[in-house]
Amino acid sequence: NIILKLAHKKNPQRCVVYGRTLNTLCCIQGLLRRGVKPHMITLAIPDLFSHMRDNYDTDEEILTEELALNPKACYDNYIEALLLRELESKGVQILRDVALSKIEADERKELSMVVFKKIGYVPEEPTEEEKKEGEEISRSEVDEEEKKVTEGQEEEEDLSEVKVQCKVLITAGYRDVDIAVFNALHNNSLVYNGRLIVDSNFQTNDPAIFAGGSLCAFSGKFKPQAAGKPLNMHHYNGREIGLRMATHLLDVNYPTIGAMEQSSLTENAVLSFTLPVGAGGMVSPSLYYYYIREPLHIPKQDPAITHRNSEIPQKEEELPPITQDKNSLVCNNLSKDFKGTYIRFTFNELGIIDSVLYVGSERVVLQSLWSLVGLHESYLNKIRSRHANGAIPNVSEFLSENWAISLYHDWFADFTLRVKREIQNTEELQALLGKVTDQLMEGKKFAKEDVEEIVSKIDPKTVKYIEDATVDYLRANQNHLPMYYVPGTEFE
Repeated sequence: NIILKLAHKKNPQRCVVYGRTLNTLCCIQGLLRRGVKPHMITLAIPDLFSHMRDNYDTDEEILTEELALNPKACYDNYIEALLLRELESKGVQILRDVALSKIEADERKELSMVVFKKIGYVPEEPTEEEKKEGEEISRSEVDEEEKKVTEGQEEEEDLSEVKVQCKVLITAGYRDVDIAVFNALHNNSLVYNGRLIVDSNFQTNDPAIFAGGSLCAFSGKFKPQAAGKPLNMHHYNGREIGLRMATHLLDVNYPTIGAMEQSSLTENAVLSFTLPVGAGGMVSPSLYYYYIREPLHIPKQDPAITHRNSEIPQKEEELPPITQDKNSLVCNNLSKDFKGTYIRFTFNELGIIDSVLYVGSERVVLQSLWSLVGLHESYLNKIRSRHANGAIPNVSEFLSENWAISLYHDWFADFTLRVKREIQNTEELQALLGKVTDQLMEGKKFAKEDVEEIVSKIDPKTVKYIEDATVDYLRANQNHLPMYYVPGTEFE
């Protein structure tokens, strides 16, 4: 048993965890909970491009795909530095910016050592004094050193390598196909080009085989229709992909039933995935980590992404600053003993929430965070400006108050979608949207202020309809939302 070997009281063995994803931090917490000593764990963190594939067409595609296949552990530089420093303080050895280059076995063919190459290693230039000392070494001394080497003495150590003796190696990084799965695909003559290729119906080149998920990609013939959206399915929500594939499966095998479900889906809509994607886990004994984002929101310019691992400071006074700009909101109420919460929102130029990052000692309902992504900040009572003014010192507590319960209700998304469809069909709003579309076609970029100006032009009747629909929604769900006042219910 591997865990028994690692946690052996008299002769514990070293374990190396290799990767840069969230799985590495969660894996280490699992090892610690099962009795493995911190000083017997090594975390080796590779660079973003350490295991990059070579079948990319553009630099943009490289960055988009690699950040999805090999993401950083935390999408916040401050939090990642904090967690790594905590692990080191416990005794976990951390190797930054290294790439796995060799695995060595002993005479019993069991793992004995792993060798890492230091990424970007540059030998130090000798000082002037060292150069002079080297020139003063006599030829006889050089001959003596060479003689020692020939007699079995070890050669000079390669400073560009790091050797770690261990009995267990856990790889928790780059997401790629399992060799057994690849062989199964190959033996069945299925088209595989880095990913299993499917058409708009999720069918492979064998019409009897359907496939969907992170191992799959849509055919390249959809690239013109994709308008820049990636064809690889690992960018999208697995549940949404499964539902879409089930619909197409019905359409093929039961045309009458499937036609009803399929009526709104066309080949042009093959990449119209909207559900958020996310990750989460325990990153310390008392901290939960969740990161939820829009399916195509990959923050390429975020310092948490571009920051080199080796540059992450280790000392408390050198922790990187908490970065915040006009398109983000950060509220840090995390204490030194990891009590409290840390939450980060990112917004696009129009004020719509692109991502939510939560770190805290209190477990939250994941669906609550999930429901916030894609909403406009106005749904949150102008939380960004009020937090900046100091009116909301604790964002996490603010979003836990009674007023926000309706945002997390199961029917809220359905309510907002229904209202949007109703008002979009009005002539007044169609004309307004037509003008906006023309301006977009001309290349105009809309800022938050432009959107506010457009909203101010909406007919008062449309605004009244939205207000009435909201009251009806609250009235219909009073059994779950009794904290809201609904006009007229005081006499019921």
